[in-house]
Amino acid sequence: AKAAEAKAASAAAAAPVAPPVAPAPVAKGMSAKYGIAAGSILARLSSSALATQLDDMKSMGVGWVRFDIEWSNIETSPGNYNWGAYDGVVQAVRARGMRVIAVIDYTPGWARPGGCGSDKCAPADPNKYGDFAGVVAARYNGYGVSAYEIWNEPNSSDFFKPGADAGKYTLMLKAAYGKIKAV
Repeated sequence: AKAAEAKAASAAAAAPVAPPVAPAPVAKGMSAKYGIAAGSILARLSSSALATQLDDMKSMGVGWVRFDIEWSNIETSPGNYNWGAYDGVVQAVRARGMRVIAVIDYTPGWARPGGCGSDKCAPADPNKYGDFAGVVAARYNGYGVSAYEIWNEPNSSDFFKPGADAGKYTLMLKAAYGKIKAV
C-alpha cells in the first residue's frame, strides 16, 4: 500500500501544471528572429525581479527566451519534483507573449556516475535523462512550449563533464527525443 501511495504522489508531482489562462500568442511586434539566452538566472530571481527582466526583454522586441530547466534542482531524488521557480518563469514568459526554448540540463546527484561531484556530469543512464525530458515536455505542453534544447553546450567540458563525448550525448538525445515527441 505504501508503494502505491508513493507512486501516486510521484505521479501527481509530475503531472502537467494546468495553465491558469490560455498562453498569450506571440505579441505583435515581437520578432521570432530575436531571443535572449538567459541560462539559469531567471529561476533564481524574485517574482518582481523576474517581471522586470522579462518586461525589459519584451521592450527590446525579444520573441524567444532560452533558459535552463535544471534537472538537478527539480528532481533532487527519484520521482520527487520541485517545479516552483520553473513554473513561474514559463508562465511569466508566455504571459508576455514570448516563446520559450527550454534547455533540459544538469544531472542530479542520484543520477550521476560514481565519482562525479558536479551536476554538469552526463547522467549515468541516458534513459533517466530521457524520462525527465518527457516529464518536462508533458508539464509545459499546455503552455505552448514546444522548443527544447538537449543539454547546454555538450561540446564543452565546462558543461559536459568529464569532457565532451559525442557518443554519450547521442544516447541522451535519442532518449529525450522519443519522450518529448510522444507528448
